[in-house]
Amino acid sequence: MPLLTLAEWVALNEDDVIYLRIGNDEAFAPIEKAASDIVVKKTGLEVPADADDAPSWCKLPMGLICTWVAASRNKGLSADFRDDTNVKYKAALDILADNKVKSTKGVARSGNITEKYSW
Repeated sequence: MPLLTLAEWVALNEDDVIYLRIGNDEAFAPIEKAASDIVVKKTGLEVPADADDAPSWCKLPMGLICTWVAASRNKGLSADFRDDTNVKYKAALDILADNKVKSTKGVARSGNITEKYSW
């Protein structure tokens, strides 16, 4: 149940993916899962069964968050790369905040309609 495939991540962040040496689905799966968890928590979005069904607006932030997750699990990265990744992660969080699913939970009210509103 992914929001992003490895191929989509590579297309969005090819240089970063090469630098991080994530080259197969097995290595990408836990990174995508951690990033999806962040997206779901921040937006309320439900993860579709297929990445093709994920909303297009979530692809860029997912790519940036995947890079951030992968970088956080890799100890041998340069400080400049980490700083750049953190800036992109914060930008991804801004995109997620702009696309947060609006909940109507608790808004519905019931009551009696009086004759005044009858026709």
